[in-house]
Amino acid sequence: MGTVSHSMRRHTFCGERTLSLDDNALSISGDGETHLISYQDIQSIKVAYHGFGSSRSEFLFATKHHGKHKVTSHHYVSLGLFEDRSSTFYPFLSALCERVARANPSARFKEGSVLYIVIALTVFLLTAGVTGVLLYQVIFFGSEGTDISILFGILGSATAAYLSAKTIVTNRVRSFDPMNVPFEAM
Repeated sequence: MGTVSHSMRRHTFCGERTLSLDDNALSISGDGETHLISYQDIQSIKVAYHGFGSSRSEFLFATKHHGKHKVTSHHYVSLGLFEDRSSTFYPFLSALCERVARANPSARFKEGSVLYIVIALTVFLLTAGVTGVLLYQVIFFGSEGTDISILFGILGSATAAYLSAKTIVTNRVRSFDPMNVPFEAM
């Protein structure tokens, strides 16, 4: 099968990790240690997409004996600066799902995130409300009191509402075929 790998650093307080898929196990290296996780030990893989116009994706895999592990498509470089590593993330995720499905037929594969849906729904309701109030002001008070800032406010809040709605649709929770991993964020 060959080796497929992906390296990333999730945030400031963790070191860089390199994940490699060998023929029989997943290898996680970092901080001078290497852990091997058998594909049979992986119980579930959940893929989520950050949304709001971002191309960031992540997946969380849960194991019987080694806890949960989160893998992201972007590598933390410094405060506010992330490097896009999607070119290795998506092939890694696809190969991992295939190997886990072969080794553990009872493993669950889900995509979407309830947390991202709740956040996006909250942003959608707030921005849709702001858009409605601004439109109300323009329609009922006419051109008096309407300046460019209100028009930009309408445009900005309508755009945020659209991106929120797109995030909600993209992150709906459902199962996926591990032999055909969906990449909604691409």
